[in-house]
This record gives sequence, structure tokens and C-alpha cells, in this order.
Amino acid sequence: MNPYVCILPNCLSSQQMQVGLNTKGSFIVLIHTQNALSTSLIFAHSEHLRQIADLLRECPALLGKIVSSDRSSQILPPWIRLICSQRPNTDTLELWTEVIANSCTACPNNHGLKATLQQWEKVQLARKALKGDDSVLKLDGSLRTTDISHDISSEVKITASILSQLCNSMPCRRCFARFRDPAYIATLARVEHPASQCNAIPAVELYGLDLEDVLFGQSLGPWKIVLSAQALRDLQRSKSQGNFHLVWAKLKDLSTGDWVRRSVAEPLTLGSVDLKVRLFVASYCTKGGILWQVDTAYDLRVCSHSQVVKVWRIGGSDDDVTHAAKIVAQTQRHWSEARVNRCKVNQLDRAKGLKVAATFPDLDDEALPAEPEIDPPEIEPPEIKSQTTVNLLISSRFHALTDRIFDNILSGNQYAEFAFDLNAKVVDIVKHFKTAAFILGRSGTGKTTCLLYKLLSRYLASHMVAAEDKDCLRQILVTRSKQLAKKLHVELNALVNAQLLDYTQNKPRSAENTAENWDGASEATNESLFTLKQNQFPLVCTFAHFLRLIENTIRENDKQKFAIREQKNVSEFVDFHFFKKVYWPHLSYQSASQHHLEAGIVFSEIMGVIKGAASMRNGLKPLSKDEYLTRSPTLAPAFPTPVMREMIFNLYSQYERRRKQRGDEDAMDQMINILHGVRRYGLEKRLRNIIHEIYVDEVQDQRPIEIELFLDLVENPLGIHFAGDSAQCISNDSAFRFANVKALFFDRYSNTKYELAKPTLFSLSRNHRSHQGILKFASFVMSLLWKGFPTMVDNLGPEISMAWGDKPVIFVGACVTDLLAKVSGLAHVGSDDHASSVGSNKQVVIVRDDITRSQLESILDKQRMVYTILESKGMEYDDVFLYNFFQSSPCSAAMRTLEELLPDQVNDRYAEGNLLMCSELKKLYVAITRPRHRLWILETSPSSILDLLTKLPKPLVDIKYINHDHLSRIASTLRPTAETTTEDWIQTGHQCMENKLYDRAIHCFEKAGDSGIKLKNWANACYYEQSGREQRANGDMHSFRKSFKEAANLFRDAGMLENASGCLEALGDYAEAAEMWSTNKQHERAANLFEKAGILFVEKAAGEYYAACLPSKALSLLYKERHFESVIEGLTTWPYQR
Repeated sequence: MNPYVCILPNCLSSQQMQVGLNTKGSFIVLIHTQNALSTSLIFAHSEHLRQIADLLRECPALLGKIVSSDRSSQILPPWIRLICSQRPNTDTLELWTEVIANSCTACPNNHGLKATLQQWEKVQLARKALKGDDSVLKLDGSLRTTDISHDISSEVKITASILSQLCNSMPCRRCFARFRDPAYIATLARVEHPASQCNAIPAVELYGLDLEDVLFGQSLGPWKIVLSAQALRDLQRSKSQGNFHLVWAKLKDLSTGDWVRRSVAEPLTLGSVDLKVRLFVASYCTKGGILWQVDTAYDLRVCSHSQVVKVWRIGGSDDDVTHAAKIVAQTQRHWSEARVNRCKVNQLDRAKGLKVAATFPDLDDEALPAEPEIDPPEIEPPEIKSQTTVNLLISSRFHALTDRIFDNILSGNQYAEFAFDLNAKVVDIVKHFKTAAFILGRSGTGKTTCLLYKLLSRYLASHMVAAEDKDCLRQILVTRSKQLAKKLHVELNALVNAQLLDYTQNKPRSAENTAENWDGASEATNESLFTLKQNQFPLVCTFAHFLRLIENTIRENDKQKFAIREQKNVSEFVDFHFFKKVYWPHLSYQSASQHHLEAGIVFSEIMGVIKGAASMRNGLKPLSKDEYLTRSPTLAPAFPTPVMREMIFNLYSQYERRRKQRGDEDAMDQMINILHGVRRYGLEKRLRNIIHEIYVDEVQDQRPIEIELFLDLVENPLGIHFAGDSAQCISNDSAFRFANVKALFFDRYSNTKYELAKPTLFSLSRNHRSHQGILKFASFVMSLLWKGFPTMVDNLGPEISMAWGDKPVIFVGACVTDLLAKVSGLAHVGSDDHASSVGSNKQVVIVRDDITRSQLESILDKQRMVYTILESKGMEYDDVFLYNFFQSSPCSAAMRTLEELLPDQVNDRYAEGNLLMCSELKKLYVAITRPRHRLWILETSPSSILDLLTKLPKPLVDIKYINHDHLSRIASTLRPTAETTTEDWIQTGHQCMENKLYDRAIHCFEKAGDSGIKLKNWANACYYEQSGREQRANGDMHSFRKSFKEAANLFRDAGMLENASGCLEALGDYAEAAEMWSTNKQHERAANLFEKAGILFVEKAAGEYYAACLPSKALSLLYKERHFESVIEGLTTWPYQR
């Protein structure tokens, strides 16, 4: 084993170095990053060094930095001799030579290689000629066929000789500087790599760019500065106040570490309030100061945690700074002693008189915060007990201050959004592209952020180095939620806008992809995957929109009208709401009522298990009766016994017969049609050329067959990235686990390299939504779920938050309903309490089922929003009342069996007799993770779960038994901590609309006042349309026509013409729909509808065709309907009318 010394640039990390190499311990890489260059000792067999050379072929910028660095002479001669000797890789030799020769040619310094460069040019011309490019012979008359033959026969020897001479001319300072220039790196990225023609997807670093440069920009100085969200808003506001340059100058001073001489470290005191870590103020004007402190965070520049300057507030007055300082004092009280000690480390460069940031390589990024010794609210200064305080406590999101923020604020870029500062775990996930990435994390842990930043970093890197837009990656981000998809679309475009500012001459990108122009949730789009333009990528859309794109793509290739549903099909699409209202009342079984079956759990079993078992491996067929009855309980846990499964399969058979009679279609039918269509027209290869990468959020809501579709559309396994949480899959396939998805992935990509067919599973545990008081209870529920049902959920460590808060409270007593009514303002607690709580959507009630919801809504008189657990999934609120969950449980007697799961080990036998508890624990987990701040559980009578909770070593909840004497006092402590704004009501209304809770959406938009009038019309229209669909399905045609007519009018008032037209067409009122389109200048659409309206409207249809400049259609129609005089008139007058 021979030692070699390799000098590598500091952007190279050990992870990058190991991409594509043998990692069995044959070599060791030591990276040091204190200086501009880093020294690495590599002990390796010659074969491993050859592999490193091949890897650098894919990193031309990195190769150039190594070759031109000031220590290159220590390694290049022996390395060149090694890779040019036995069994050389000609592609490696060629690209090494090309990169270095191009640099020497462009270098202002004289490398003394004129003859060598001419010889290299001649070799390149010879290669082109041999490949059939005769133009090179015309361009170079001195190049003869004999020269070509001689050059090619000696290709390896000549190339090696040229490469050696080029390397001997190194190092070169100017070449080294050029290889650090992004503009020059972009030209290198266009070099054709012979060995990388197989649709490869390199990591960000392999584009020659650092993740820090791509996502954030360059830091201001040696000290990293992070801004709170409030500080960033303050900085943006300072431009309009005329203070921006003053503030920026002080921030640059902070980044130097020269705090004393630059007068930026004036200590701040708060009287009797104790500070664990000192706060400072940097004054930038007479009445303006920057509130900051030393803290620790992950620093990408050194790949380690280090001290940073944390800016909490940039205030325009002393009051702003003092108020923020009190909040900071509150947050510091929960910091661990170790964190405080790290902040106090005092590391100096005595020669320069500067404070130097200390680094902490072994710091755990997701360690628990310190538990409070006393209840925090008892020692809060009263003036800062507000929702803002709580939000700041919980938030752990900050922004790294870079030159890109400066450029965007200075340019006035109103569309800019800036990436959050990332912790070490998220950086690892974002940078990982060796394999596909599956991101597992509980609710609120930042799974979506990881997906978004992975996509963003890849897109930005490809954009920065692409020769043209068409060379950029084509990526799609899919989620089921319309609201989330819209939010991600806006955020992604704002981030791209900010990051690409430097690459567009300091001008923001076009704002054409704003929320107003977004079409990613439309299920009526006419686009197909083939018609998407490059500027529509990255595409963020809902799963329904994604399926419509594929359907349209298939329809474009369908010459025989195969069974893909048309946009205006008369048959209905069966979702859960339609199933519940139309199908469920007609499904019967003698024992169904005895088993207290709910429509939701039956529909989930049909769609997620029986029909959900269809896959390409079994010919896209559902389970047969025998297959279902014998299916493993781990794959179908909701109904474990043969008797129950017999009942469910009979209900399924009734549903299928009725569905086929009606001609309706459900999601599984749609998926099967799509997959058949893709194969029928051989679209797989064409679609794989369109989509480079697919990112799927909340993947637990996707059925296996839908996941198969995603995998089928991406050629390269490195282009698949999923994020989800098996603990939240209570709506579709209750047996979802990432292990099952990994099996599907392996089946799909097992014909590629073995390593690429095995995705990497990442887990996240830091919660950014809630506090540790709630999360400890949630983690306890998850531990019970895992220990009792290890084959049905993915195992994760406990969730953590960087802040502590109140434990959940369980109120027990027959009067809890009265307590809820009093808190809702139906009974007087005092005028102030009444006024602050009536109609608030900051607090919601979550119940088990629809029956309880209806009963409670009538009691509360709509003064509280009430949701079932299933309806609340994916939503979040400030405070939550969980009402009678344990008392109404069908497994209330089995709750006491949970005591068997208290020991630390897995109980392998628990699931055998308690499978229904799996669903119960999942529902409980979803319910208790909805609140951000406070959770109250209301139970009308004691249950066995209370005994279980009292046996824990440390109490996770407070249990309080109450009676009517306590109501007024307790109700006054449960009021909302913030007023509900108009924007809050509108946002909640949109969430209800997305979940098809139209009656509650109407209530929300009413509360929004004048701002919600148009939205209320929209919600009312959807409500009438939904009612009409159900009435038509049940044969009540009179009510159907009345509902659809009302829906059409309301849609028209809301400006939703497409929906209004759909209702009118369903009613057969084609003429009215045509008039509406004609009024809005949609003449061809109007003409088609007038034509459908019959012979009385022929002349109107022809007139609309003329108005649409389609005279041939007008004349054809008139001729067909024997309006000969109008035909003659049209032939003579239409050209003049134009």
C-alpha cells in the first residue's frame, strides 16, 4: 500500500469524495477546512486512486481546482503516471486533458505550451473525422487520413503525453481563480462526458457548485449571522425607512468579530430579569438598534456546529428592542447548561484582536432542551404573555444572512423568499443524491421543507450551469392537498426568484408563475405532459391534477376512445363524500349495525385493501374473496376476523354491482384505466424522457398502485424522493409502511445497479410546530403503537421541540359539555371572556365521528368549529378540545390492555387479540398533534386510560375532575390567546373547502365579513352542486335541477364560469351556457353549446363561429342544417365583415 498526498479544495467533503468509490475501508480521507485549501491524506491501492480520477471526470470544476492549486506538484506527477499506465480509462484521459488544456488556452499567463496545445487540437480534429465529421478535413487542409490513422492508433500514448506536459505547467494562480468563477463553471458543465450519457443525476456539488452558494449565497464575514423571521422583516422594512445601508454596515461589522473597536457590542440589562446568555445592542442610529447574542448553529462552511451571531430584532425604538429582549430571556430559560456553556466560549485571535467563532464537531443537532424547573407561565412578565410570545418560543426557524439577501432587498425584489437556515440533519438529506431518498418524520418535523429544498437545490444548480433553459431539470412536486400545493408553488417560485437574482443582472425573474396564475390544482386542465413548457418546471401540483395531465396525455394518443373519463362525463366520480351519501344508505348486511360500522372505515377497506391490492404484478386485479379472507392481518388490520371480513367483502360486492350499474368510477378504477392506457400506447419511455425527478409529499396517503405509477414514470432511481408518516395514514391504506414502498422500489429498479435499487431512509424528529409538553404525550402514544404493532408503523425516535410548554389537560366530569359551551360564549363568564371567545377559529373541537359532530354543533350553535379526526388530518390550530375520544371508543374496554405495552420491549403477541387498537392509537395520535399550543381532552366519565396515565414515572398530562362549581373559573383560563382575524377566517374557510366541508366553509366566509362575500358564493355553489349530485344519484330529479340551477347562478356570481357552465350543461341548458360564454368573448365555446342546443339556435351558433374567425365551421353548420340563404350570405359578406 503506497501513500499519496492529495491537495483538495475545501468544498470537497468526505461524503462527496466517496461517491462511486469502494467504501470497504481500503482508504481513509481526512479533510481539514481551516484555510482556502485543505490537505487530505489518502492511503489507497492504485485502483482506488484510478477510481478517484474517474470520479473527478464528472467534476470538471473540482478537477481544475486540484490541478491548478499551489500544492498540485505533490501529487499530479505520480497520479498521472498511474492513470496513464495500465488499463487506462480513455474517457478519463480525454476529459482531464480537455479541461486543463482549455484552462491553459484561456489563461492570461504564458504556460509555454503552444506546441502541446496545437497537438491536442489536432488529436481532437482527428477524432471528429473518424466519427464521420468530414467538415474537419475541409477546415484543416493539413490534416491527412494517414495522420488520423496514426493519431488514433497512438491515442492513449499521445493523450497521456499531452496531459503530462499540461500538468507540468501547473500550479497557476489565475487558472485556480477561474475554476472558482461560477460563469466559467457553467461552461465546464456543458462539456460532453462520454461515460455519463445514461440520464445521470449528479449531486449539487458535482455541478461544481457548493450547497451554500446555491441555496443561500456568500456569508458576510468569518462569523455566520442568522436572523429571526422578525429581524428579516425589520431589515426589509429598513429600506423604506432609509436606514438599510446603516443597518447593513453594522451587520457587516458583527460578521468580522471585531466587536469592541467597531462599537457593536453594547451590553443590555433587563433589571431583575435573569439572562443565561448576554444580549447586546448594536446601535445604527440615535433611535435604532440591533438586538443580538452569541448562539450556536450548523455552519455549512465548516461542516460543523459553530458559534454564530443570532439577531433577534432590528428595532426602530428602545421599546421594540426591550420587548424583544424579554421574550428572548423567556426562551433562554429552557436552554440546557451545555448550550449556554457553548455560547460563552471565548476564543480570540490575539494577534488581530478579533473574536473567533468556536466550532463543536460532535454536537447532537436534535438533543432535547432542558426541562423547566418550574412552570414557565408563573414567572412570565405579564406584558409579554401573548400569542406572539408563544410563537417565538416554538419557532426554531432562522435565516442565514448572505449577500443574496442584500441584493434582493436593494433591488426591491418583492417576489423574493429566503431559505431557512438548515440544521445538520436537513443538510444531509438535501445534499443526498447517491440513492433515492425516503424522508420519514412525524407531523410538523419539516418533511415538506426537506423535499422542497432538495428540489430547489437541484433545480438551481442545473439552471446555473445550463446552456439553455431546455437543459434544466424537469421536476414535479406532488401532494394531495390543494392548499399545501398552492403554498409550495408560491414559496418555491419566490425562493427561485431570490436565488437567481444574481444570474439575471440583478433583476427579479418574471412573476408569471404567481399564485393568481397557478393551475396546479385544476382537475379540468387541458394540458398534457407533452404540452408542458420548460418554464412551467419545477411543477407543483395536486395528485388529482397530475392524474389529469396523464389522462390528457393518453387521450391525445387514443384513437379508439378508450375508457378514460371525459371532462364532462355524465357518470359520477365516487369519493368518500359521494360514497357516504349515495352508496352507503343502500348497502346492507344483517350484522352491520351490530358491529357499529362506519362508512369511512368500510370505504377505506375497500379502496385501500381489497381494490388497493391491485398492482402491475397481478394484472391490476383486486383481491378475490379467498385472497381477502386469508390476507395477513398486518396487511389488513382493520378487520382481523373471518366473520368481519366476510361481511366487508359482501358490502364490497354490493358496492361494485351498484357502481357498474350506474356507470360511476372511483379512484382505483381511474388508476387502472391510466396504467392500462400508458401501456396500451407504449408511453412509458416517452414519459420518462419528460420527467427527470418526482417529489411526493404525504406519500402515506398514496395507495401502492399510485406509488407504482410514480416509479414507472421516472427512468433514473435517483430521481425519486418521497416524504411521509405512517402514523398518519388513517384515511386510505391503514397498512402503509415505508418498508412496503421500499419493496416496490426495489422491484421497479432491480435491473439497475443493486445499490441504486435500495433507497436511503432518513428520519426527522425535531418538531417545528408544537412544544415539548404536547410532543411528550404524542411520543408516548407512538411508543405504544410501535411496541404493540411493530409491523404496521415505522419506528422513529421521540419527537422533540426546542421549547417547553403546558402539558395536555384531561377534564373529567359530566359537565364537560357545559364547560365547552361556556368557553364558546353560550354561557356568561364575564363580558370580556365572552367577547374574546365567541366565534374564534383559534380553538377547535375534534370528535370521533359525524354523529357526535352533529350533536355537538347543535349544542354549541356554531360558536366553535367542530371536526371529526379524519376531517382534521393535515390541519393545525392554536388550541384543540378533543371531545369524548375515550368514552366513545368502540375499544373502550380494550384500553386497559395498553398496560401490557408499558415495558420498553416490543410485545409480539399483543396485536393478535387487539388489532383494532392500532387504528385507535393512530386516530389518537392524529388528534393530539393538531394543536400548536394547548390541548384539552374532555371526557364525560372516567376511563381505563386514566389509570394507565397515572402509572407513568413522570406525568405526561394533568388530570382534573370537575363539576359545575368549577366551570366559570376554568372557562376563564381556556379562552383564546389571540383574536381571530379576517385572514384567519378566510384561511380556515379554504381548508374546509379543500376537505369538501362546504357548510363549515360558508360559516367561515360569513365571519370574514365583506372580504368573504365572493368566497361565500363559491362555497354555497359547491354545497348546492354536491347536494345536486347526491339528489340525482338518488333519483330526486326535481331537487337536482333546483340545486344545480342555484349552483350555476352562484358560480357565475363568483366568477367561476367553467363550473357554472358545467352545471348548466348537466341540466341541458346549453343555450344559457352559450350566452354566458358569448358575453365573455369565448365565441368558439359559445358556438359549440349553441349547436348542442338544437335547430332553434343554428343561426346563433354560426354567428359565434364567425366571431371566432372560424367561417368554415359556420358555413358547414349552416349547410348541414339546410340554411342555404345564410350560406350564400356568409360566402359573400364574411370577408368584408372581417
